[in-house]
Amino acid sequence: MSDALSSKNLVPFGLRDILFGEYQYNDQTGAITYANQTVLGRGITANFDLKFAEGRLYSSGALSRYKKKLTGGTISLAVEALSLAVQASIFKADTSEVDIGTTGSAKKITGIGYGENTRGRYVGIATYVPADDSDDSDAFICIFVRKAMFGPPSMAYQTENDSIQWTTPTTTGEFISPDRKSGTTAPLMMEIAEVDTETDALAWCKKQLQFAT
Repeated sequence: MSDALSSKNLVPFGLRDILFGEYQYNDQTGAITYANQTVLGRGITANFDLKFAEGRLYSSGALSRYKKKLTGGTISLAVEALSLAVQASIFKADTSEVDIGTTGSAKKITGIGYGENTRGRYVGIATYVPADDSDDSDAFICIFVRKAMFGPPSMAYQTENDSIQWTTPTTTGEFISPDRKSGTTAPLMMEIAEVDTETDALAWCKKQLQFAT
């Protein structure tokens, strides 16, 4: 695609993998980087909602001024599964270890846990969705959120019955304005792009999160 903004009329109809990286900010250089980038999970649903502060001024019996300013947003991500390694990273969970070995047979089980000192971690999130164009050709919409924090998903399980009900995790969080050096322009909170191929969509997401090439 050219450098000009896309003029496609895309209608999304799916969701692919959701990627993330641990957000890091260097207050000396003002650089934002990401660490431990990987796939958060196979996407089921992803909801992004922008939040605005609003101001209304009434004079002479009517609304005379209205102001709106972006303050951040909310995210809800449902995925097929969240590995313990991903949970430990994205939620900054603690590691727990239990020795279940018997005499003469050592066996330790490593897991994760949450406590009063659990504070969460800022991360960057990127994903892409296939979309249908008006000329019957498929394309992809890419989404990147630069600085977000999530809470662990609710855990609700039920026994099997006549039909198996899959239990898939949903994690919710908020995104805010990224860090910046005094006197500089704040980086964008969210970016959206349209590309022609899935290869380009995945490359765009990985580039934003600075995956190693």
